[in-house]
Amino acid sequence: MPSLLRPAKSPRARPRSVRVLVLGPPVTPAVSNPQLEQLKQDLEQRLPGVRFEVRDDGRASERAEDEFEHIRAEVSATDPDLVVWQVGTPDAMASTDPGEFGDVIGDAAAWLRAHDVRLVLVDPPFVPDVAHESVYERIVRELSDVAKTRNLNLVRRYSLMEHWNDERERSRPAPTGKILKPCLSEVIAETIVQASLQ
Repeated sequence: MPSLLRPAKSPRARPRSVRVLVLGPPVTPAVSNPQLEQLKQDLEQRLPGVRFEVRDDGRASERAEDEFEHIRAEVSATDPDLVVWQVGTPDAMASTDPGEFGDVIGDAAAWLRAHDVRLVLVDPPFVPDVAHESVYERIVRELSDVAKTRNLNLVRRYSLMEHWNDERERSRPAPTGKILKPCLSEVIAETIVQASLQ
C-alpha cells in the first residue's frame, strides 16, 4: 500500500487532507470532543505541511462483529484514508470468544487494506479497582496477538494506562478509581503518523 503522504500524481493537483475516521467510544483524553482538535494538532505538529481532518463517528462502541458492518458503511460514506478503531470493550463485557473476536479483527483489517484504508487499533482502557477488570485480559491479549501476527498498528492503551496508574500509585496516593492519563493523544498521534508513512 503506497504512503498516504506521497506526492500528488499531477503537479497541478492540490494536496488534500489526510482523512482520519475515529470509531468507538471516546479515547480519553485524546479523541473525545472537544479534544479531537488536540489530536489534529498533535498530528500536524509531527508532519508539518500535512493537513489532517479528524472525524468522530459519534456512536457508542459495539461488539467487533457489529462494528465491522458499521465500518463498511462508514468507509463507503466518508472515504477516509485511515480508521482509528477503539475496539474490544463490548466484546470483553459480553464474554465474546477471543478466537472469534480475533477473526473479526483480522477480516476487518483485510477488508480495509483491500480498500486502501489504513487501520490503527486501540485496545480497551485499564480501569483500576473495579471487579470486572479481569474480563478485559483475554480480549487485550487476543488483540495483541492478532496485531502482531498480521502486522497491524496497535495503540496498547491498556498497558499504557496500567503503567501510568502504577507510576502514580508509587509517587503518591490516588483516590479509588482515578488514573493518571498523560500524553494519550500524543501516543495515538505517533501511531497514526507511523501508519501514514507506511
